[in-house]
Amino acid sequence: MNMKLALIASLLLLAVIVNAEEEKTPVREENEDEESQLRELEEEDSPVRELEDDEEEEIASRMNEDKLWSRRRRRWVSSRRRLVFRRRFIYYRRRYIIYRRRFLSTRRRWGKK
Repeated sequence: MNMKLALIASLLLLAVIVNAEEEKTPVREENEDEESQLRELEEEDSPVRELEDDEEEEIASRMNEDKLWSRRRRRWVSSRRRLVFRRRFIYYRRRYIIYRRRFLSTRRRWGKK
């Protein structure tokens, strides 16, 4: 009985792993595409600055980009600008995770809250 259960469990695990491998391939391609876009942005404008509306429209038309509606500012924003904000957000989130891992764990060891 236990052997049958172990065999069934191992077959299920194998099926899950194979399914995950099949699904992982296209996701990796999307991530590579996103990373290449982010790399292009970093090369173009390292110091991120605010663009005037007409400059933004010119860049959007030149890059052939679609514009997305921004709820916060209640206007249209280019997807390029949204990528810049996303890059910044990801950077600061990583910094915070590193900070949390380094310093908050050491505070707990010293008996502080």
